[in-house]
Amino acid sequence: MAVPDFTRFALLVTFAACALTGCSRDPSGTAPDAQAPVPAGTPTAVPPEIQQVCSDFAAASLAFDTTRDQGPGQARQRAAKRFGTPELASRLSAEGRSTTTWNMVAARRGRVEVTTVPVRDDPPAPREGSAGAGAVATRVAVGDAGWSQALSTVVIYCALGREDSGWRVTDVRLADSESGAESP
Repeated sequence: MAVPDFTRFALLVTFAACALTGCSRDPSGTAPDAQAPVPAGTPTAVPPEIQQVCSDFAAASLAFDTTRDQGPGQARQRAAKRFGTPELASRLSAEGRSTTTWNMVAARRGRVEVTTVPVRDDPPAPREGSAGAGAVATRVAVGDAGWSQALSTVVIYCALGREDSGWRVTDVRLADSESGAESP
């Protein structure tokens, strides 16, 4: 039986969080690096430089201009090359978002503008060169003759790795907030 991508990603995030934060306790309770527990539901802050990379990737990957771009996948390719690892750029090279949205915006010679805010959940703290962050992307299509239309909000979850050049997106999951549909 094949495991759905969402389930694999959820397991990956769970295992990564467990590996990063340590799922087991020192039975003696005297671990020198033990931190006081954070009450459930208390969001932990993502360091600003990590959040910025994820937010910038989200905005760049979802914003496109039908008068310059050749298709909906070009924005994701640009974002992956600018903010991601070469492996992510290679993996996203043939992917794009909805062609329905592209066709609607292209018919009006338009573009999609994106604003982001951080996801306020409880990500694991960055450890040993890896981190996670999320961004909620609000999208608006704008076109000829003052036309504009709100598009579905997209939530982007980024896995990031620390490289010599700084934090880079290594993996990404997108979910339309209205439908919950997810794509790599």
